[in-house]
Amino acid sequence: MLVAAIVAIVAVGAPVRADDAKKLVKEGDRASARRDWDAAASDYGEAAKLAPDDARLRDKLRRALDRRARACEARAAKPPPAPEPIPPMFEQPHGSSLKAMWLQDRRWHTQLAREALEARADAEAARPKRDEATIARLRAGAADKRKEEDSLAAQLAEQKRNDEAAAVKNQKEMEKAFEGVGGLGVGGQPMKTMKGASP
Repeated sequence: MLVAAIVAIVAVGAPVRADDAKKLVKEGDRASARRDWDAAASDYGEAAKLAPDDARLRDKLRRALDRRARACEARAAKPPPAPEPIPPMFEQPHGSSLKAMWLQDRRWHTQLAREALEARADAEAARPKRDEATIARLRAGAADKRKEEDSLAAQLAEQKRNDEAAAVKNQKEMEKAFEGVGGLGVGGQPMKTMKGASP
């Protein structure tokens, strides 16, 4: 009885897995049509887990992974603006130093380079004839970029703290320097001003 129950469960489970795979493939096709290669690779990859013997699906997955890698490599070659906009040199926001902006820009470029290496490694790993040496080299390069990215993020966080502390210190020094300084009122009499208020 137990064996029969297991066979029945497997028999029912197979069509369900096939249906789920088909749904994922359709989602991947829609993502490919709008050139969203990240989504397409993800959908095809999940579908391939459910239907590992589907040769046509594997071809779609390889194509999506290759297109995603090309898109990442193009972004790394000509980086778009960072998610956190970096203002021009002479338009720094209050409390932001040139070093902080340089670190932020460098981290963004490093992130794009890492993503390109990771995407290319995934594309190479999906090939029918894998070049393990190439894949290992790409993975190692991505790992190095990850370390560099983490280091830059730590440096940026520290620089921002230093910039904020320096801004607070400068503000206090300015307030102290102008403390008690007022203008002349009517008849040349000193005009009292409140701390931080304009004369």
